[in-house]
Parts: sequence; C-alpha cells; structure tokens
Amino acid sequence: MSLIGLQTYIFLKLNFFFNKKKFFLSAIILGLFLPEIDSIFLSIYYFITGSKIDTSIFDKNFTHSFITLSIIYLMFLIFYEIKKEARIVNFARSVMIGMTSNIILDTILRIGNINIFWPLPIAIINKVNYSILFIHHIFILEFLFIRLASYELINKNLNNPIDSSPICVKHYSIL
Repeated sequence: MSLIGLQTYIFLKLNFFFNKKKFFLSAIILGLFLPEIDSIFLSIYYFITGSKIDTSIFDKNFTHSFITLSIIYLMFLIFYEIKKEARIVNFARSVMIGMTSNIILDTILRIGNINIFWPLPIAIINKVNYSILFIHHIFILEFLFIRLASYELINKNLNNPIDSSPICVKHYSIL
C-alpha cells in the first residue's frame, strides 16, 4: 500500500521545480501508479470472483523491484536510441522518479512484504504488523490526499487554458 494521493499532491506542489528540469508531471504521476498495478489487478480479480481478499495482496514483488525498474528504464533507452528524441529520455526519467518514490515510501510503511530485488531471493523486507486502527487511519488520510490532489489538478487545468480540457476536469471532480 502506498499513499498515492499524498505523493501526487507533493509532486503537484513541487511542479515548479520539475518544470525547470524538463520533467513531465504526468509521467511522474504515471510512475507513482505503475508499482501499484499488481494490487489493482488483484483487487479487481477478488472483486469479480467474490473471493475473500488475502493479506498477501499487499506483498510487493515484481512491481516494487529495482531490477524491474532498471528493465523499464532500459526499454525507454532502447526506444530513445531508435527515435533519437530527447523528450523520451526526459519522460523516462520522470517515470523513474515516480516509481522510485513509490517504492521508497512502500519500503518505509511496509504493509506487505517487499522483494526489492525480485526475482532474486535476497533483500526481502518483511511487513510490519500494524494495528487495524492504524491502517484505517492511513486509508482515511489517503482519501483526503486524493481529494487534495484532485483539487490541485482541477486548478491546474482551469488556470492553463491551453492545456485545459472539460473532460479532464469532469474526471478529476468524479475522482
């Protein structure tokens, strides 16, 4: 589990720093969400099948591995060598910033086991057994930060008439 809403809100507030460094905010946010894709797919699977959700859903293996992170970055670099466009490297760096920050925060919170060098069976970081009350408070904070991040995204779209889209604002308000 990661505080995606908190991370998104922080990167939205620090956007002025990333604009100067030619990073893409949307790519950073994509990088924040990519490591959590396994939890999303497992949650959908458990929802569709009606099975009881196992606590191992919070274990992070493939998507929270620095080896996977390196492979994804290598694929971006191969694509860069084919196209020779500098924005591909900037996009890749932005995605890597988002993924790395997600992995670091998940390593600090450790709701599930994390294998940071998957598929190698080394450096498995074991979960911390938090009380259920603490986990509920984390989820409440996550909800609040997702609302704040949505608010910031709506303001960003409304303040930039060139980039704004009514469809985006509608989806942000639903979120």
